[in-house]
Amino acid sequence: MLIIHDLNGKPYYQAIEYLANKGFLKEPPQYFESSVLKLFLRAVIRRSSEDVLLGRAVTNLILRLNVPFIKGQKIIIGMAPYDFRIVWYGLLAKNNNVVLHSSWPYWGTNKYPRHYGFLDPLFKKAWRCFLNKSSIRVVAVTKQAKESVEGFASPKRGVHLIPHVVDRTIYFPADTPLENTTINILGSTRIHVGQIRS
Repeated sequence: MLIIHDLNGKPYYQAIEYLANKGFLKEPPQYFESSVLKLFLRAVIRRSSEDVLLGRAVTNLILRLNVPFIKGQKIIIGMAPYDFRIVWYGLLAKNNNVVLHSSWPYWGTNKYPRHYGFLDPLFKKAWRCFLNKSSIRVVAVTKQAKESVEGFASPKRGVHLIPHVVDRTIYFPADTPLENTTINILGSTRIHVGQIRS
């Protein structure tokens, strides 16, 4: 199984890791980043971990060069909507079992992470074509993301809803009720600045 993600996808696929560790998969998943150049530049700039990052960049480059020749694989793609790389990675749908994994709730709108100016309509069209291939399965992590992908893909297609995994060794019910208890919460996420409409 190959997992191609914008960044290191391992934290997002703990359920697959669990299945691999329990022997339910023939072999552990292999992780790749969809961006080769970005990782290579990061490796050059951060000299302290250059060898590791450079090794990952080379591995990602080898995968990218081999895309037309990969056959018979199970592949999960976690990529931002309208990312231009789908033009190349979309070739994987021809001879493989491909699943697109999306958490983006704004398909079909002007709210998306990567903009390419006058090329935006072209990449939206490429994504719509990719999503409507019969060999592609789509998994969304929220109901809103599911409905959004279904509304964007034309003709309307089925999208599976599979929420993110929660690591119960870290997050678990309290032994005692939380009434009259102070809870300190620290969060880390990407924040997208824009208007919020109800």
